[in-house]
Amino acid sequence: MRWCGGSSSLATADCVAEGLAPLELDACWLYFGSAGRGELLTAHDLDYGLVYADPPTGAEAQARAQVDALTERVGAGLRAAGFRRSSGSRPVDPLSWCQPLSVWTERFSGWIHDPVRQQIYLARALFDLRALAGPSPLVASLHRHLGAELDRTDAFIPVLANDTLANQPPLTFFEGLVVDDEERTASHLDIARSALGPLTDIGRVFALDGMDVETVSTDRRLEQAAARHSTHRAVLEEAAEAFRIALFYRARAGLSAGHDDALIDPASLTRYERTVLKSAFRAVTGLLELTERRFLLART
Repeated sequence: MRWCGGSSSLATADCVAEGLAPLELDACWLYFGSAGRGELLTAHDLDYGLVYADPPTGAEAQARAQVDALTERVGAGLRAAGFRRSSGSRPVDPLSWCQPLSVWTERFSGWIHDPVRQQIYLARALFDLRALAGPSPLVASLHRHLGAELDRTDAFIPVLANDTLANQPPLTFFEGLVVDDEERTASHLDIARSALGPLTDIGRVFALDGMDVETVSTDRRLEQAAARHSTHRAVLEEAAEAFRIALFYRARAGLSAGHDDALIDPASLTRYERTVLKSAFRAVTGLLELTERRFLLART
């Protein structure tokens, strides 16, 4: 097997030791979601998969069995290393994300051309794919396919943009509580829901709208969008900085508490930290408003 960077050598060795034939096809492990974007800072929610060359006719079942065996051993190794799912996170079956190139291209075509019925809101993180160990011809083929399909439709980006507007950041802090724009209070700030999620999703929208299928990190997507849209440069650059701020506070909360639920106790924040976060929330709100104007209102 000719792997991207030889990234599955231990699992492959285990399969061979158990008498299982190795997969004699080009293949590449992929990161998705926060890992794909280079934003996974704790041992939670590592989303990964595999793309492999389409097997010869008649060899599909054998290839599938080999991939399944390998994937199960990779998953066991990651669990042994301490990776786990966050409480409340959506269950993921890695086997469904280990597919031949033709299946991946068909899936992406479906999400792009029929985003509503194909439930794009469940597949957004897969557009943040990254090869595990550097360049891969298979990933390059996927990127070319994505670019070509995006060029063939105007319907995908508005649907993707609409899905970003559900979560609004809080308005302020008051006496140790988080206050939203409807004056509801909460005892903890969910930094992922109120800041990281919207920024990540909107960064993806601007990147794909600009036909950039290879840039996947959120701050880089927002910075490149600022370079492309000079009239909105300030909003986009402030959003990129807000993302870095929010990511820092999520990492600090998760690492200090040993979890990844992204909840922050406002009472634990200094006055300066509250000011910094309120500034970040304003940047998120500004980006949400820009997204609505650019991708939704202009099309109604």
